[in-house]
Amino acid sequence: PMVTVDVPLSAMESFRERYSRLCRDSHQEPLRIVLEQARERCNDRGAPMRKRLDVSTMCLSVEQCLILAKCLRTDDTFTDLMLTDCVLNDEGCKALCRALKSNASIRDLNLKGNNLRTGGAEAVGSLLKYNSTLIRLSLEWNSVGAVDGGVTSLAEGLAVNKTLEKLDLRSNQISHKGAVELAHALKKNDSLKELDLRWNNCGLLGGRALLSALQQNKTLVQLDLTGNDVPNDILQSIAVTMGRNVEQQALESQHYFRTTVLTREIKQLQEDSRMQISDLIGRLDQQRERFEHTNRSSQLKIGQLQETLAETTHEKELLEAKCNMSEAFVSVNEQKVKDLGDLVVRLKGEADDERKEHKAELEKEKQRHMTLQRELSDSVRTSQKQEAEFETKIHDLQVQQKKLEQHINILKSELDMAQETVKQREKEAAEKLQQEEERHLKMTREMERRHRDEETRWRDLQQSCQQSWSERFQQAETARFKSEELIAQLKTEHIDSKRKWDDEATRTHEHLKDTHQLKVRLLEEKFTAEQSEKMELQSHLNSQALRLVELQSLVNSRDLELQTVKRNMEQSNREVEHKYSTIQTEVSRLCQALEQRTSQLEESRLQETKLNEKIIRLESEIAAVSAQEKSKLSGKDTEIVSLKENLHQQAQIIEQIREEERRRAEQLQSAIQRYVRSSSQSAMNPVFQS
Repeated sequence: PMVTVDVPLSAMESFRERYSRLCRDSHQEPLRIVLEQARERCNDRGAPMRKRLDVSTMCLSVEQCLILAKCLRTDDTFTDLMLTDCVLNDEGCKALCRALKSNASIRDLNLKGNNLRTGGAEAVGSLLKYNSTLIRLSLEWNSVGAVDGGVTSLAEGLAVNKTLEKLDLRSNQISHKGAVELAHALKKNDSLKELDLRWNNCGLLGGRALLSALQQNKTLVQLDLTGNDVPNDILQSIAVTMGRNVEQQALESQHYFRTTVLTREIKQLQEDSRMQISDLIGRLDQQRERFEHTNRSSQLKIGQLQETLAETTHEKELLEAKCNMSEAFVSVNEQKVKDLGDLVVRLKGEADDERKEHKAELEKEKQRHMTLQRELSDSVRTSQKQEAEFETKIHDLQVQQKKLEQHINILKSELDMAQETVKQREKEAAEKLQQEEERHLKMTREMERRHRDEETRWRDLQQSCQQSWSERFQQAETARFKSEELIAQLKTEHIDSKRKWDDEATRTHEHLKDTHQLKVRLLEEKFTAEQSEKMELQSHLNSQALRLVELQSLVNSRDLELQTVKRNMEQSNREVEHKYSTIQTEVSRLCQALEQRTSQLEESRLQETKLNEKIIRLESEIAAVSAQEKSKLSGKDTEIVSLKENLHQQAQIIEQIREEERRRAEQLQSAIQRYVRSSSQSAMNPVFQS
């Protein structure tokens, strides 16, 4: 099976089909002119041309008028409807006008030569009341004014209409009464620009009524009253009023153009000011973010310093623990010495019993004792050398600590200097902002004084302000970058010093560990040697008498060594306490510096709040300036209105002057006529006498 596809029809084709269908339903033959004109026509560019339905010189019956009315009621393709010399009856005209009430596309309607009377005029009047798209209407060669009611209905529709611009009423038998009705309508109408009343019967009264109407109507530009028996003076006054209306419309158009241009320029200026304000706000936000970033970085630095202080305190606690361990080790050694003394006492009793048996072996033991003394002296010397080296290292550490303290003080002074420079730069930036605000106020005042005459200078000044703003912000940004670079350098120097100090601390800690381990090893070796000696004494009981003497000497020397060790430990404890006190003082100094830094940060925050307040003040001032500009614009509008009123008053004065001149001319004419009459009478009297 074949499939049928519904292709959408164009507006013209739908109009043709509807027209032909309505003709078939009413058993009427469609007009070929309508069918031919209801076709798509395009111009050279391919765009559809303006559609005109021209049925002129076609005798249309009432049924054909009804068919066209039905088609035109909802049509939106035709813009011009020509019905000249179609011999329309009042019923056909009524049908077409009823249809055109709801039509929204017809702009031009021509009803020339259709002998329309009261019924047609009433239909046209109702059409003008309800239609809102018709611009041109031609009723030439009709009989609208043959009866008084036709012109009244037409005038009522004209008084209400808001779109009609051209009305042609030539040769319509309009009397002075109809002219008066049209004059009343013109007083209310504010859209009609051209009115053609040629070849009617308006007369003197109609001319005067139209002239009085033109005193109120300011939109009518062309009024033709030729062939209406209107005096020349009235025609001249009407021409003068027409000229005044033309001039007024030109002035209004110029005023409208100027007002539109001024509004556009004001909008552009407002947009430019808004853009400048948004740029300023964005830059201030960036500065706030940068200040916050610097605050965060300073807080991080403070946290790092606090961490270093905590690490130093921890290392100090470790050193104290090590000192405690060394003291405990010394106490253990003292207990061991006491135990050895007890053993010596026991061995003395055993030695008294065995002296006699081991005299021979004493000489051998003496030699051994000499060798042991030499070894002990060597060990004492080595221990003394190690102690001297330890003291020199402690001294070096103290010197390094002093250097570190000096470096820390230098860094603190540099930080203080950097903070002072940052404060000075912030103050300079604030002063620059104040100066720029004052300059901006001066510029706004100059703009208010010279707004009408120097708009070009305003643009140049605005550009220069923008350049100065950009240069100053660039200078501020360069200063900020320099300060950030200084802070980064200080950071790197502080980190390097901290690393060096940490390395030195670890080195000293390792050295102390090594020395302590060496001492422990030596003591353990000594302890093992003593144990071996004890075993040898037990094995060689005969030689213990001599050994007891040697042991006593050894005990005395060890007592001396222990006393020296105790003294060294006390000195080391004192040095540790001194270092602890110095570290505490440094910690207190650092805490004070941190407190100063926090106070400085709080001051910077207060400055930021002040800057925010300044920004709010600037925004309020800008709003006030915009309000002043708006008030000035409103004042200008009032001035324009006052100028219009002055123009109207001047026009009235000119009209009064012209009327007075006319009166004077009439008086002169009457006087001349009287003089001529009197002279002629005086000339005739002597003739009669003779």
